[in-house]
Amino acid sequence: MDESNTLAGYFVWDLSVLFLLLVPFVVMGALSYFLGKRKTQQPKLAAFIGVMLTFALPLGVLYLVVLLLKDDLECQTNHQSLQAGN
Repeated sequence: MDESNTLAGYFVWDLSVLFLLLVPFVVMGALSYFLGKRKTQQPKLAAFIGVMLTFALPLGVLYLVVLLLKDDLECQTNHQSLQAGN
């Protein structure tokens, strides 16, 4: 008897599919939020954009790369204050 033909088999399959679909959204949201805290003034918006771009995963990964390459907020304010002092 095939395991997927039983009620338990369907339940396990449904949980694994749910897990595989849910994990990328949670990971992208968390990474976007923590990077957004360091690099933007609106981390919740950064996390929301990251989660929405997870529907098209290559765009989500590109968004994370852009956030990684962006300067930190502290570096930006220090750079601006140095330029204003000259």
